Amino acid sequence: MNIQLKISIKGSKPPVWMRLQADSMVTVGELHAYINDAISYLYEDAIIELPKRLGYSVDSEKVSVAFVDFDQEEDPLHGPNSGIFDEDTSFVSDYLIEPGDKGRCFLLDRPEHIEILLEPLKSPVDDRLPCCVKCGKGMITFLNDQLITDDSDREPILDQHDAVNEVNELLSSYRRRQEQKPLPFSIKSEWQSAWRMLLDAVEMYAAHEPWHWLNSDQIFAFELPDDLRRYYCSVLGANADEFGLAVYVGDQGLAMLEQMFSGTMRAPETVPAQLFSLSLCRYGTFPDEDRLLLDEFGADLEARNCWPMLRVKSPGYQAWIPQGGEITQFTELIRKVTAIAVDNQKEADDVPFYQEGALLLRKYGRDASGTESWEEEQIEPNAEMDGALLKQDAPLYPNQVDLQRLKKKARQNKSWVEMDGNFTPFSIASTNDDPRPTLPWLQLAVDHFTGQVLLHDLASPDQCLTAEDFTRTAQQFLVTLIQETGQRPSGILISNQDLYYALGSLCRKLGITCSKSAELPKLSETREAMFAAMNR
Repeated sequence: MNIQLKISIKGSKPPVWMRLQADSMVTVGELHAYINDAISYLYEDAIIELPKRLGYSVDSEKVSVAFVDFDQEEDPLHGPNSGIFDEDTSFVSDYLIEPGDKGRCFLLDRPEHIEILLEPLKSPVDDRLPCCVKCGKGMITFLNDQLITDDSDREPILDQHDAVNEVNELLSSYRRRQEQKPLPFSIKSEWQSAWRMLLDAVEMYAAHEPWHWLNSDQIFAFELPDDLRRYYCSVLGANADEFGLAVYVGDQGLAMLEQMFSGTMRAPETVPAQLFSLSLCRYGTFPDEDRLLLDEFGADLEARNCWPMLRVKSPGYQAWIPQGGEITQFTELIRKVTAIAVDNQKEADDVPFYQEGALLLRKYGRDASGTESWEEEQIEPNAEMDGALLKQDAPLYPNQVDLQRLKKKARQNKSWVEMDGNFTPFSIASTNDDPRPTLPWLQLAVDHFTGQVLLHDLASPDQCLTAEDFTRTAQQFLVTLIQETGQRPSGILISNQDLYYALGSLCRKLGITCSKSAELPKLSETREAMFAAMNR
């Protein structure tokens, strides 16, 4: 998608300006580079200033914010709390949203500045971007002065057409053709009605703008009738940087929140928790795949009030658009978050911050006639913070006669084995039945003394999501390890609580010591090396 910007030197006579079309996902830093190369405005010292809306609505109050190159770390002006934004990670389309929005590029010690104006896009060019489509007459003289300074033998520019070509030549190192990627998502015809209801719920949430009175750290929870899980919710947008919501599901979701607030989370994609997320994008930064998705509904994107990116992150899978029953579930979650936020608008200060060790909990109920009711209370978020599947030793699933034979056949040595399992941070190809890229479960057994890899295996997510499936998979892995090595280790070191409880009864049956260990040094080294090799 293209955006159109008019870049002009204010106060110049005759007016010096150029009209550029750029990709809507252009960063402020990239725009800064375009200006520097086309107008020779000192890149290292110049500052770009753009309007920032304090809400999601285009009618929200605006303030001016500055963008600089954060590579200049020694300058205290660029500290993390200075209010200065990193131009390399900020998108122009998140700030210049409506035609007529304008910013500027300026030097602190020079009176003139460059105006950056967002214009209506009437005729998008099908060409490499950025692309200069028009120049003012003043640009002819301006460019000739530059060219003669650089090369006195250079033929002068005679007209505006030549000026456009010259600007495009100056920008040639940045110009690249837009690639139209195939739509990774698909919507079955029977889902369309549910999707429309989901989009309606999103628009209702966005219209209320609850981030004006709730902070993202004010976590609240709710319980639904006939649902044993608890949903933990965060309203995003108080800092006017990212608007939307996040809903974390169950004990694993609470454990994920605890890791986030305590700073102990290493790889969010590997956490075995389900997460529903809504990101309200700007029109210009709305991802192409979601844009094409809404096109399937015949939606007029320019006429919409919000552009939602909806994702469900399930354990063992990459984040994906809602599928099947997730669509109606997501709709209900958004409605409940909206209702709780609106009901607490006047008493928003009564919704505790997570760091205070308390949560607002709303419990929904339904009587015999189907009428819904609810009650609220404050609770301590002291549910199972580890989000464990297992709280005690799991049953023994392998055939006990076979285990007895295995124990007699495999002699016991003096070695100890480090054993663990994790979802990998990389995905493998999806299947026709399930389009979501899979994050396989990596089971690994390593000799505690030598670091030798004794056995590894990649299991599908479905083999380890429930307590029973997880236990069966883990116990079979240990049985396979003994069968392939022909020996039983003296002991096993395990850091994962679920794995510890899954293998406890099996280890006792086989005469193996099963011990919890906070660290698995040899296994950690091996796993990091394997992940690095697989990501090449």
